[in-house]
Amino acid sequence: MIPNWAAVSISTISALISTLTYCNSKYAARLSQRAYLSHDAELYNRQELVKSVASDAPVIRVFFGFKVTNFGNTPAKGLLYTFTYDVPPHTRVFLGEGTSIRRLDIAPKQSRTLEVTLNYTNDGGANTANHFFKTTLKGEMSYQDVWGKSETTPICYVIVANATDARIANCPAPISVSAP
Repeated sequence: MIPNWAAVSISTISALISTLTYCNSKYAARLSQRAYLSHDAELYNRQELVKSVASDAPVIRVFFGFKVTNFGNTPAKGLLYTFTYDVPPHTRVFLGEGTSIRRLDIAPKQSRTLEVTLNYTNDGGANTANHFFKTTLKGEMSYQDVWGKSETTPICYVIVANATDARIANCPAPISVSAP
């Protein structure tokens, strides 16, 4: 026969295990049933940009697509992304589209692409000195999952061009050096 204190202890431990199992399964369900967004950018006018930089054209046109994909199992609600652009010295952006997008929803396994056109003045070739051009776009995208939890992801891409090639790529991660 089991002593009374042992029976109470076993019952308490069983209740605790049941509670932890329930909480863990609820947490796992939320993780598996949420939106997971990723972003990517693609330069659409690579050859035109190369020619503009090689010839020190009076206008440098950058045309790219910013794509957001939901890899999760539930919709991403109220997606909002905003950009700021580093404008090279001696320049102004005189036509820029796509600095932000209104809130929208992205279904599971779906993508949305924002096409962005930026035209930079090239003050007497000052921004293509040595046939090199660089600009950066930075920002963030935020959305809510079906559980109402807000997520924010930073955005940073660098666009570089010279007389032979042009690329858009994720910004390099900052390098931290600690003192010995």
